[in-house]
Amino acid sequence: MQYLTDTDLAGERGCILSDCGTYRLSLWREWDKSLPRVAALMLNPSTASHLVTDPTDTRIFTRAVAMGFGRYEIVNLFPLRSTDPDVLLTHPDPIGPRRGGISADGAILDAVSAASMVWCAWGAHPAAAARAAEVMDLIRMTGMRNKLYHLGLNKDGSPKHPLYIAASTRPKLFTYEATQ
Repeated sequence: MQYLTDTDLAGERGCILSDCGTYRLSLWREWDKSLPRVAALMLNPSTASHLVTDPTDTRIFTRAVAMGFGRYEIVNLFPLRSTDPDVLLTHPDPIGPRRGGISADGAILDAVSAASMVWCAWGAHPAAAARAAEVMDLIRMTGMRNKLYHLGLNKDGSPKHPLYIAASTRPKLFTYEATQ
């Protein structure tokens, strides 16, 4: 695994990538260590890294600052890096390495554990339901379900992606139902 960081006057930016660069297990930005952390649990990562931002990264940063957080971390149901989430349906291993270091599940649990709030935001993609059920079971078993929030729900009950949510929207407690 590659633990990549960069620090400047604005703070620390970092990510954890697989050695091959195919998977991103975590992406974070930290600007004030004295403030609480928020995590975003999304579908799959784009090509954003410790040096490259994207519109979702920017939107989460803006919301986190406005809500009084000092750090956010993005983790994903599927760590496969792709700007097209439909690749998740055909890729032979969209979850990535499960041995030899940190895994997708480990990265998710680490982020949830360190955060005071987790924004569930994986959307209504066809690949999401089964994997979300697995991850929600892990979070439930660790007793951290009370940290889960959403910024809006799709018609199927899945949590909406933050890129399409008004900045004024306040998080609401996310009660996951396995039928999603």
